[in-house]
Amino acid sequence: PQSEIPMTTLTVRNLDEAVVARLKQRAREHGRSLESEVRDLLAHYANKPTPAEMKRSQPVTWVVDASVAIKWFIAEPGHETALAVMERGALAAPELLLAEVTNVAAKKARRGEIAAETARAIDKALGSRFVDLYPLEPLSGGALDLALALEHHLYDCLYLTLAQRLSTAFLTFDAKFHAKAEALGLGAHVELLSTSQFALSEPDIAEILRLEETIKRTQDILRDSDPKGTARPTPTSDFTIKADRKSPSRCALRKLLRTWPPQKITDFIAICSIGAETPASFGTADARDLEGARHRARRLAEDWPGGTNFSFLRAGSHPEELVTAAKTLGLAALGVADHNSLAGVVRAHAAAREAGLRLLVGARLAPAADAAPPWPELICYPRDRAAYGRLCKLLTRGKRRTTKGACDLGFDEILAALPGQVCIVLPPEPPAPASGGELGAELEADFAARLRALARAAPGDVYLGASWRHRGDDARRLTRLAGLAETCGTPLVAVGDVRLHHPARKPLLDTLTCIRTGVTIDAAGWRLEANAERHLKGPAEMARLFAAWPEALARSTEIVGKCRFCLDELRYDYPIEPSQAGRTPQQELEHLVRQGAAERYPPALHPAGVPARVQAALDHELALIAELDYAAYFLTVHDLVRFARERGILCQGRGSAANSAVCYCLGITAVDPAESELLFERFISAERGEPPDIDVDFEHARREEVIQHIYAKYGRDHAGLAATVICYRSRGALREVGKALGLSEDLIGALAGQIWGWSSEGVEAAQVRALGLDPEEPRLALVLALTRELIGFPRHLSQHGFALLQRHYGRMLDLASVPPDDPAVYDMLCAADSLGVFQVESRAQMTMLPRLRPRCFYDLVIEVAI
Repeated sequence: PQSEIPMTTLTVRNLDEAVVARLKQRAREHGRSLESEVRDLLAHYANKPTPAEMKRSQPVTWVVDASVAIKWFIAEPGHETALAVMERGALAAPELLLAEVTNVAAKKARRGEIAAETARAIDKALGSRFVDLYPLEPLSGGALDLALALEHHLYDCLYLTLAQRLSTAFLTFDAKFHAKAEALGLGAHVELLSTSQFALSEPDIAEILRLEETIKRTQDILRDSDPKGTARPTPTSDFTIKADRKSPSRCALRKLLRTWPPQKITDFIAICSIGAETPASFGTADARDLEGARHRARRLAEDWPGGTNFSFLRAGSHPEELVTAAKTLGLAALGVADHNSLAGVVRAHAAAREAGLRLLVGARLAPAADAAPPWPELICYPRDRAAYGRLCKLLTRGKRRTTKGACDLGFDEILAALPGQVCIVLPPEPPAPASGGELGAELEADFAARLRALARAAPGDVYLGASWRHRGDDARRLTRLAGLAETCGTPLVAVGDVRLHHPARKPLLDTLTCIRTGVTIDAAGWRLEANAERHLKGPAEMARLFAAWPEALARSTEIVGKCRFCLDELRYDYPIEPSQAGRTPQQELEHLVRQGAAERYPPALHPAGVPARVQAALDHELALIAELDYAAYFLTVHDLVRFARERGILCQGRGSAANSAVCYCLGITAVDPAESELLFERFISAERGEPPDIDVDFEHARREEVIQHIYAKYGRDHAGLAATVICYRSRGALREVGKALGLSEDLIGALAGQIWGWSSEGVEAAQVRALGLDPEEPRLALVLALTRELIGFPRHLSQHGFALLQRHYGRMLDLASVPPDDPAVYDMLCAADSLGVFQVESRAQMTMLPRLRPRCFYDLVIEVAI
């Protein structure tokens, strides 16, 4: 249907100026939008026979066999003739042709005449786009009669039978079969080809060159439109054979284009850059023959930026949900920009990489609530790694100078950090709907002044964002913004300002707004979104909304082209640690490891020195650390542990670092990996390609001393605390949703009491009925449904928590000095006196301990495994 033809807009940069001018002139003359004019153009061609229909209506020119078809792909004698046959006529063959050509290619590959990859490519490339294939069953009877009469095999006779049925000639390079047919009086139906037949005339060559230029222009448009920045396949890339101007796909394309009037060829080039899909008027046969038209044209109508639920109570979708929705909608790229945060970009990046979607990493910079007058919100996308670093520093400064959860950014700071960022400026919202959608004169003047300042700070990289909000005044507001954009020198760009991956999440978004602002849903009023239109939209929908502003649509692709930064570029460059006596970090590490090994394996216990297998492990680990350049990292951890131990601060390394003999000799861990035969590669591996992770626990009462030592040594600009994301679990989600929807505290408490422990399942209907409540009561049912949706949503950031509980009994032991075979300990375990002991304190373990009766550490390993 005509209404389903997806549209976007023209991109002047890639089109012939005459084509653009003609299409725009038509629209102006008719007083219509450009979108309507193009729809009529498509409908015009839809009412005419397509090239494929014209081709089918014409009589078949020739029947060809494998001796002809194989020469389309291989430059052997007769190659030029075979290509000329394909270009000059409509061809037919029995379905047997595909198998025969593949068989010939396989024989040539076995004889070494072509590569095996070429044979496979020929098999993949050959198909009905070159030849109309006919089923074998109607031909078999006549072919059998011919085979008996000619005393020839059945296969060639199938081709001759088809030629007789179609009243045409069978072209072949098979001289033996041609001679037999001549002898039987069938020469009129079999024509023997020569290597010089169908030579191209000068006018033919001129026509080919003209059409080649048309093909090149079409391919260039489609190649430039590639959203991933990689070249589109050329027509010959399907069969990986040297691409020359007479390759089979190009011959087929030239033959098709020859049936079109020049006007349609020009319009085709225009439409290829307009339609998000190949226009429906071209038909499936055309799309098969036109290699370039099979690919999606330029994706101009991208709908972003999008905020994820890492904007903390300001958006209603996980990053992974936005990526999945973008892929489903056919978007080529997705921009993620959370409120004063980059917290969600890693999850979005991982999901986008898996989905094969281009991701723009950015942040939405918003002024403090008390800023007067407030500067406009900005979407910043870094163009490169340096710009990403400046954006991170800007956000860090803004968060350090204010309370938790807030970000205090100065407009001058933003101007200083803007170079290298692609910036979309969002116009301020009117204070209330009663304003008619108009900003006050003073506020609008301030906005225009700031817009000009931003444009001066990053020339060519600042855009004015325009979104369609479905509030009744969109057309008037966008017209005003377009004028403001032109006045201030900031091009208008269409944005979705997305908060949801799907409109169905609107109730959850309203609930999050109530939680964030501390009001109930009944009192929220204009704080809530007026509709569910801030969801991700596809190209066709965006094109429909912004049909009157086609340039604004085109600029979304322009922005995607500018923003080439990817999180995969980030590689941590570890700072050089100062060392003694002018040693390199690796030399210093080896020196400390030798000292530590002598202390861990003293002569009193090891008269022969460090055990051979320990020395071998140390040599192996140190060599790998040197290869991967991790020495400075180990020195840093050693320094922190040394500082703590010198001051009597309890600390202990744990995790996979316990598998390392180097960590043991440095005093970071207290378990000898040689005794437990632990695998070092679980800690560091060259194949894994990721740096080691050494976890060290410090006693909570004195942890601040270690933190201040780090700040004093490295500086506050070069050290920080890791954050953890606090997410909603069942009980917390239920309490906050219940408050937002106006449930009483007693009812919320009763429902929350039905949730056990750290459950993430919500409250079931049976549990609600057990309280004497009706789970189908509308408001209560909505509370339960929204609670399930909210579980797992990020609520806020917090510090990553580390703590170690120690009890002192007058005797100081560490893990390295605890006797591994203390009989009293095993006596307690055999008596199931293990309450409070990690791994063996459950009822199941306490039941098993007296039965298994462990007497050594390995027995405990078996016990825990069971």
